[in-house]
Amino acid sequence: DFFTENDGAYEGMGLDRLANLRGALSIVGLPVLVIDGGSALTYTAMDNKGKIMGGGISPGVGMRMRALNEFTSALPLIDAEKELQKLQINLADNKEPATIFGKSTNEAMVFSMLNELSSSVRSIATTWKEAVDNASKKRNKNYEKVNDGRIVMVTGGGGNLIHALLQKGNGGIIKTSASEGIRVKNCNGLIHFGVTWVLSQRSDREYHAPFIAEGSSRKKSKMIGKDAEAYIGKRIAKEFEAADSDGDTIYRGHIISYDMFDNGPLWRILYADGDEEDVELHVLEEMIQLFNRVGEKKVDPMKHPTHFIGNRVAKIFFGKQVYFGKVKGYTEGLWHVEYDDGDSEDFDADDFMKALKLYETKREDDPGV
Repeated sequence: DFFTENDGAYEGMGLDRLANLRGALSIVGLPVLVIDGGSALTYTAMDNKGKIMGGGISPGVGMRMRALNEFTSALPLIDAEKELQKLQINLADNKEPATIFGKSTNEAMVFSMLNELSSSVRSIATTWKEAVDNASKKRNKNYEKVNDGRIVMVTGGGGNLIHALLQKGNGGIIKTSASEGIRVKNCNGLIHFGVTWVLSQRSDREYHAPFIAEGSSRKKSKMIGKDAEAYIGKRIAKEFEAADSDGDTIYRGHIISYDMFDNGPLWRILYADGDEEDVELHVLEEMIQLFNRVGEKKVDPMKHPTHFIGNRVAKIFFGKQVYFGKVKGYTEGLWHVEYDDGDSEDFDADDFMKALKLYETKREDDPGV
């Protein structure tokens, strides 16, 4: 349904790669390159004529770290995500990128991985660009969008890291010989949008591609930024063609960040299923209005207990005082709640339902939102 053998899809080609390619195609057009930073690092490309060029598969970040531990006798098992978080904190403090010369075993492993990853994704992007630039410029008339800017699409759990490494100077993460930036867009939900495209073709309903901002933003305007920041944390809803596992076509999420561009601010939306999207103000306001109409998704806590992890709840203490908190986990029939004052409590099903209902009536008083 995504692509046929005539399009260049070969036997055994992963459906995730084909769905990613279709989703990217709907966003940037032909030619297109998708780099997926999942458990395995994959890349898949399509030329100007709509023919799949092929791609590659190699170990992802986590797999590289595990391999160094499993196939050597002395190297530790490193949590790459935590090490990268430490690196980002150091970058914020020192304002200087790391070098490829680590001064500890952990640094040597992480910095080498970053250097190799930067070299790899940059080589993939430049080789693809040279190939499509030197090929026939004849277009496939079946595709309306044209990727004249040669924008690379990245996705997956490692998408943010790959996005940064393709920026000018590796996004300030690590200092290497690479200096030029590569035009890139990061979309965590390419598979979702690829599937939605296929479903829209089956139902003859119009497909609306998501808008994903390109590259890095310029410095935020203090005046506009204060207004833009007020939207952070707000809940939103949007209707999609593809239904979720419960048959619901309305997906909920919240606003996690914003960036200022020459044409104004764009807000990044994080949906409950992990997909992301950038939207302009008028779209954002429509999404907020839809959420205000439909409210939170009605989910049975007994059937989907982990769904509520991260939700805010409320409880009355001392007869009248309302305390707010967040659901931190679920174990053996109990939801663990941490209150904003630092206390914590485990709720059974009855108490948990009461805490959810109370919060709906006290949401506007919640200082944590």
